[in-house]
Amino acid sequence: MKTVEPLSVTEPLLNELRTLAAPSMLAAVIRVIAAELGAGFTGTLCSYTAEFKEGAREGDTVQIALEALDATGGDRAFKVYFSKGDKFGRIGAWNMVYGDLPPGRPLPWDLTQAAVDGRTDHDLWRSQATVATGDLSADSQALLWLAGQSARAYMKRLDQEFAAATPVADDLDASIYGGIHVTATMTRRPAPGHTLNAAMQSHLPLTRQPKADRRMVFNGVWVASAGDSSELLGTFRFTVARLSGQRQSIFPSGTTERR
Repeated sequence: MKTVEPLSVTEPLLNELRTLAAPSMLAAVIRVIAAELGAGFTGTLCSYTAEFKEGAREGDTVQIALEALDATGGDRAFKVYFSKGDKFGRIGAWNMVYGDLPPGRPLPWDLTQAAVDGRTDHDLWRSQATVATGDLSADSQALLWLAGQSARAYMKRLDQEFAAATPVADDLDASIYGGIHVTATMTRRPAPGHTLNAAMQSHLPLTRQPKADRRMVFNGVWVASAGDSSELLGTFRFTVARLSGQRQSIFPSGTTERR
């Protein structure tokens, strides 16, 4: 394991919760690993998992450490830790796998048909177009942002629908939805100029779910579109935690105890 140049948390690196954003960390991870792999490496990012336990705020200095892991089939694997003080890896811990990606394949249905089939929710896609640049760091950040925003928006909507039928003990307008874990697997890199979307798998309303929890897992796919064609870029699983305005973990009812 080796340490690399620390990251100073500035305003452009923050998310809407005013903590270090996951896409900002991902950009740093990609930069650190690119330096480790060197210019001669011909592979690309294939998959990653990341977990976040504590936020870093503007003005903080975050230490970064890189560890090489064992991998198979010619892949290269790393773990990158983001730490503050003696809290090793609590800001973020990223497991990254680099290698060769197989050729992309077209989706068996386009985005319009996916929405009609109920397999995804068009309203949760980012309203303004996100266009691929061909740069690994920029496109990876955009895809992670899409997944996180879609998952948080979906969870908030589920809570609002729940509150419309069931009195809750917390102010939903003050609720915070934080991403705490993400798993991503890529099938290909997007071509420059293609439009990027995150399509979410549908969830039952909270009143019909067998277990209402403080956190929920959202599965989805990343899609690149050009004209009438769509291609699968990868899949993701994003875990979101529900917090009160005082950043206390709560259930859908707005209490700290399951009802």
